[in-house]
Amino acid sequence: MPHHDHPTWLLDERRRLGDRVRERRMWCNSTQEGLAARAGISRDTVQRIEHATNIPRLSDLLRIARALQTRLADLLQEVAPASRRGTAGRDNRPARGWPADAAADG
Repeated sequence: MPHHDHPTWLLDERRRLGDRVRERRMWCNSTQEGLAARAGISRDTVQRIEHATNIPRLSDLLRIARALQTRLADLLQEVAPASRRGTAGRDNRPARGWPADAAADG
């Protein structure tokens, strides 16, 4: 199905997903190439997800979530502000950088 035939809400959700992937990747000080290598996917796939130019495969999203040390659910849904979660002051962001053994986890 061509990109322009999708409902607007679907494109909006894909854009938000891409934004969350990019945000997590940048928080980890990683490039698209670095994330792709850790996730076992191509840099083009990471770029297409971040730019919402295709509908990502579930397997790619699972690999990305694992490489970013987060849950897939965190990439798929917006996180409520801390004041609404009752966790004001708590930092739920992933740790910066990659653990030394992250690349070894297959």
